[in-house]
Amino acid sequence: MSHFLTSVTFIKFRATEISRKGFILSRFDHTSALQQFSRTALAIAIATTSSSLLYAEDVAEEILLIKPQQSVPISTGDSADLLKDEGVEFYSAGGIGKLPVIHGMNGDRVKVLIDGSEITSACANHMNPPLSYMDASRIESTMVLSGITPVSSGGDSIAGTISVKSQTPVYSDSDKLLTQGTIGAFYRSNGQHHGEFLNTTIASENLSLNYTGSLDRSATYRDGDGDKVLDTLYRSESHAITLGARGQDQELIIKLTHQEVPY
Repeated sequence: MSHFLTSVTFIKFRATEISRKGFILSRFDHTSALQQFSRTALAIAIATTSSSLLYAEDVAEEILLIKPQQSVPISTGDSADLLKDEGVEFYSAGGIGKLPVIHGMNGDRVKVLIDGSEITSACANHMNPPLSYMDASRIESTMVLSGITPVSSGGDSIAGTISVKSQTPVYSDSDKLLTQGTIGAFYRSNGQHHGEFLNTTIASENLSLNYTGSLDRSATYRDGDGDKVLDTLYRSESHAITLGARGQDQELIIKLTHQEVPY
């Protein structure tokens, strides 16, 4: 099964930069604020403790451990894994199919937006859900709206809305040509599951060209007794080309994506 998606975006460049940086800052500020709040709460608890004389045998054996949450970047694989920290649950509908669940509701009750466009599943049994169209290596930001969705985000989903945005073009900060790239892979022994991805960019001050490709495949899965679970092998191949051109205060973005899932 093959899918093609072409999108052309004409936006204000400065607004793009501000919203992008604002999202990143909000995520980091949220984490640091939570840690600071925990430390403050601990400090208040210590400050309000009675100053009477205490002996070792009178001290309760209670230990409060505060540590920052570690963030492990996902370089390739299912984009659904990036949403687990946002309070979204999933159940499996195939090798590449993870269906989102918010407040116990799923299916059409959860709206999924990819770069602002509403995407539906390609299979009647939802084995190719919208989140499977975008590899994790292409994602720049994710947002989850829990509950009734506002009109600005569609407005007709009672469980919530998941919005995923792909990476925006990167430009050179000087008159020199910018070249950068990332490559990654993973392997799991059960089913010989493995995947690879490549993300490369070449850009000047006003033009940017990016290519992202990923391959995810697995043989037949085996259960705890070593028996084969039939019809669990799959192969998913994704490609995306992004061309960006910017002027003084405007930017034109053209994206061409292709996904093929033969089995």
